[in-house]
Amino acid sequence: HDSSPQTPEFAQWKNALHSKTVWSSSFSQNNNGTNNLDNCIRCHDGMGYVNLTKGIGTNTNGFTQADQNMIACASCHDPHGNENPFSLRNRPVNMDTLANGFRYTGVGNGAVCMDCHKARKDNRTYVQTQVTNSRWGPHHSTQSDIYQGQNVASFGSTFMNTLHKDFLPNACVTCHMAPTDTSSANKDKVGGHALLLHNEATDYDHLKACENCHFGKTRFDQFIAPVDYDGNGTIEPWRTEVKGCLTNLRTALPPEGVDSVAWQLIQADSSNVTLRKAYFNYLMIIEDQSNGMHNPKFTVDVLIQSRNALTGVGVTNNTNEVPIKY
Repeated sequence: HDSSPQTPEFAQWKNALHSKTVWSSSFSQNNNGTNNLDNCIRCHDGMGYVNLTKGIGTNTNGFTQADQNMIACASCHDPHGNENPFSLRNRPVNMDTLANGFRYTGVGNGAVCMDCHKARKDNRTYVQTQVTNSRWGPHHSTQSDIYQGQNVASFGSTFMNTLHKDFLPNACVTCHMAPTDTSSANKDKVGGHALLLHNEATDYDHLKACENCHFGKTRFDQFIAPVDYDGNGTIEPWRTEVKGCLTNLRTALPPEGVDSVAWQLIQADSSNVTLRKAYFNYLMIIEDQSNGMHNPKFTVDVLIQSRNALTGVGVTNNTNEVPIKY
């Protein structure tokens, strides 16, 4: 896999968030090579990820920033080649599993993305634990869970799902690695190995893959929700409705009536499992970072049911739309 500075792939990767090394002293764990979801280095280090795909643990005792390897081409692609498409690395049996035990299939090349972009906690057991600090929650990058419609706390009803997972042959890769825009303003900034679908500098949305099903759509805000989910009296784009539902849930979380969340107040209410469930779900949606686009129906349903559970409104569900109750 040629990754020299002259190749388009290298130019795109330089614009991707993967090219920005993230370091935390917490990566130095009392870890003697366990590859479970609590191991930071399996995804925050290029060699740690390579070891993960080979079923080899990475010992991070005493790990420092000087030991960290960048996530680059050889992290995902085997430089010696193999029989996989694009020489993508293999993965051990049962690695295609979320923290709640859900085994995802049919994701094609997107399995590489999902190795890391998933929650680190099983909602069912984790919401039984006490909130102890600001880091309580599913951890960052929960995209796979939201895309699959999985691993959120339930209040007794099922959640709706958008069918992206049934129609995208390579899941994340289908959209995020669509061929880059050829214009000079956006070239190598979106799609391909840049992976981004929005160029902030030009306010360009890269919807080449979306156009296969959503004909004529060139902007994310052209995807209009069918219902006024956030209850503000206006039917708006999906992303706006999701932001409104996030505000509604955030306002219902402690301190109630304020558009902010104080984990210390959730910690103080130590016996309130419903509160922790709603807080966990809020963090799951926030950390997905797509404002609902990965799975819009699931996203709004989770947010509305979580808010209703906090405010004492009965939650019902059907296969068509979320009942809005405030």
